[in-house]
Amino acid sequence: MAEFRSLRISPGVLQNIHLMGFSEMTPIQEMVLPAALNGSDIIGQAKTGTGKTLAFSIPIVEKIRFDDKSVQALILTPTRELTVQVGEELGRVAGSSTKVALVYGGASMNTQTEALRRGAHVVVGTPGRVIDLIERGNLKLGAVKTLVLDEADRMLDMGFIKDVEWILEKTPATRQTMLFSATMPEQIRTLAEKHLRNPEYISASSDSDELTIGDVQQYYVEVDQKRKMDAFLKVIEEERPSKALIFCKTKRWGETFYGILMGRGFKVDRIHGDLSQSAREKAVDRLRSGEITFLVCTDVAARGLDIQDITHVFNYDLPQEPLTYVHRVGRTARAGKKGTAITFLNPDQMRDLWLVEHHARTKLQKRDVNLGLIRIVRGEAADSERRFRSCAAAGRGGGYGGGGHRHSNDRGGGYGGRGRRHSGGGYAGGSHRHPGSEGGGGGRRHSGGGGGGYGRGERRGKPRGGPRRHGGRGRGGGRRP
Repeated sequence: MAEFRSLRISPGVLQNIHLMGFSEMTPIQEMVLPAALNGSDIIGQAKTGTGKTLAFSIPIVEKIRFDDKSVQALILTPTRELTVQVGEELGRVAGSSTKVALVYGGASMNTQTEALRRGAHVVVGTPGRVIDLIERGNLKLGAVKTLVLDEADRMLDMGFIKDVEWILEKTPATRQTMLFSATMPEQIRTLAEKHLRNPEYISASSDSDELTIGDVQQYYVEVDQKRKMDAFLKVIEEERPSKALIFCKTKRWGETFYGILMGRGFKVDRIHGDLSQSAREKAVDRLRSGEITFLVCTDVAARGLDIQDITHVFNYDLPQEPLTYVHRVGRTARAGKKGTAITFLNPDQMRDLWLVEHHARTKLQKRDVNLGLIRIVRGEAADSERRFRSCAAAGRGGGYGGGGHRHSNDRGGGYGGRGRRHSGGGYAGGSHRHPGSEGGGGGRRHSGGGGGGYGRGERRGKPRGGPRRHGGRGRGGGRRP
């Protein structure tokens, strides 16, 4: 492999690269850097983790004029996590002289506006927040010399392509554009043809490479839905992971899953799109530092999440797309290390599993789990999942049992279906936060079934207006006393 010192880059940048621990270029860097340093537009196809961030960061830094406080480079990324990751690596390459502003949703607009007002040479951000700042007049792109689209296929999946095109039209036509993508679907090729000028196409991977999984031991557990949670708890008891990601299909179920594990004493946090950026960053940092063992995720974290030494990936919900499976499993077995991925599915999902295996060119081994010896009380964790899924879909009060972290009790609380926060039939039983059984109680916080009423503050007291688990259907309710 060629070394970075063979390139025509400034001594300061070269020194920073060496301080980062790099001396030799990866294949994508070796192919991209000479052309990018000459100012050519680039279409780079490479998987996550191949070093593409450094490939576009070095040319950006080399072109910065430090006496000009205008935004000279814009990097668009699909997620908040990737924005932070790219910004950190760019900052290490550039050093303190280059001012980098990170802009993304879920964080203070005022703080980001102030960073732009003070002067930023490079802006790294998500399309939505970039558009907000442009429309408010806080971000001006008239002096942009370099524009990078990172993980363009992911932006396509998330519906950002029209936003990206809108932003591209706000930048000078003379800019240098670099587009990086793991795959090259037709819409990405069309975007490149429209907005890039005589680009050089560089590939360090192919579509078949993208759907390839490295040194990961892959298993599946076939289990009925009503015993799925039991099987999961049994497997993690046997595996004893040191750092693990748990993928759930929806934000709401991920939050509930997190509560179930918290209630059972696991060291766990969660990350999904409804949390603030600071909360998400804190959760990721807790896993990095070893403060927690499990991080419950939705697919927003499947790409762009950079955590070393992930030993296990658990797919509690089987992803529908093979590429999503690859991205999830790719969080482990990095940098030559081994990892384990375990997927849980119902018997009627076997066909979906075969499709994943076929398209991802992989094979999952069946893992048998002996649930006869599991030390779990029925009606707790596994039963709470059943109540959550059935009652949430029906819009009635449902199960959030197993000693949930927020609204728990000895026998499991209810969790509503529709409404602002906890709608439907209301809560069952008391908890450390709501001692005493709440009935259906329509109103501002616990809307839905109506009726019910509040218990007398005793831990296992019955509600006055309705049954223990689902509030009555009377006309009562209203705001919480």
